[in-house]
Amino acid sequence: ELTKESGNNEIIVRKLDLSSLKSVREFAEIINREERKLDVLIHNAGTAETFTKKVTEDGLEMTMATNQYGPFLLTHLLI
Repeated sequence: ELTKESGNNEIIVRKLDLSSLKSVREFAEIINREERKLDVLIHNAGTAETFTKKVTEDGLEMTMATNQYGPFLLTHLLI
């Protein structure tokens, strides 16, 4: 959809689970290996677990993992 609407066939869209540090590391490894450069990184994920505390497979609180730790790690691995 994004490629069609923008008319730019060089846009690459990939899925990522920011709550999983393993997923973030694997994603960054693929991007660093397959792409010669990264022009734009859009962090478009968020969650708010307000009534129940959920913990990720890494033992992190879900909201912090998704909104804070995942994006920080991803940015760090891609710069």
